[in-house]
Amino acid sequence: MNRLKELIVRNKKSLIAATAFLAAYLFFQFAYPYHLIRREQMTLFLYDWDYIFQAYRETGWLAAFLSDFMEQFFFLPAIGPLVVALLITAIAAVAYRICRKALSPRLSLAISALVFVWSFLRETDNLYITRYTVVMLGYLLLVQAVLSQKKVWSRYTVALAALALGIWTLGAPFHKYYGRAWGIPQVQYDRVIGLDSEVARERWDEVLKLSRKDLYMVEASYCYNLAHAMKGDLGQTLFDHSQGDETSLLLRR
Repeated sequence: MNRLKELIVRNKKSLIAATAFLAAYLFFQFAYPYHLIRREQMTLFLYDWDYIFQAYRETGWLAAFLSDFMEQFFFLPAIGPLVVALLITAIAAVAYRICRKALSPRLSLAISALVFVWSFLRETDNLYITRYTVVMLGYLLLVQAVLSQKKVWSRYTVALAALALGIWTLGAPFHKYYGRAWGIPQVQYDRVIGLDSEVARERWDEVLKLSRKDLYMVEASYCYNLAHAMKGDLGQTLFDHSQGDETSLLLRR
């Protein structure tokens, strides 16, 4: 028992980071599953050198390239939540290391926890893009590199080089296109996105599962009727709920 307690104390920071990572992953995988799929649908990435050189030739090209490259895989099961959880956990870990240069372990942990929560909530915003998370992580790594220099002249030299490198590869640390400063999960909107995604995949059982919770909405009622029509039992379920208006029955595939 004592050895287990010593092991926990010795690896406390790693356990906290693992817990934070797991919490973020489980949220985006199961509680907010379609949010990142929508982000992938709003992203265009082509495996074409002409396109790459044209699309990523301005300042901030590296952050834009990395975020677009990662977002193209967000439609795959578990990939989006895994990437996002890794990024925001890495941000919190680097923030902790930076704070430890001047602050106590407890205060550093508290600040890094706030950074994690802030980064997590920003990721839940509907208009947010992964690029800002990449930009933030990149600049924090550059700050850490500067603070790791022990000599004063070396620190100033590295700081100037890091600033130039950051502006060139990451772009501005803050930009209006990165999204709002704070986000709140919108679970109902996530279900609406899920309806569109599951209808496109023709996964009718999932469509029924999602639409049952919002049958008062025309969109959900329409998808509910469409799913039953495709399963061949619309006649048996037509009067299960109030149809709202005739648009709920104008079924098209």
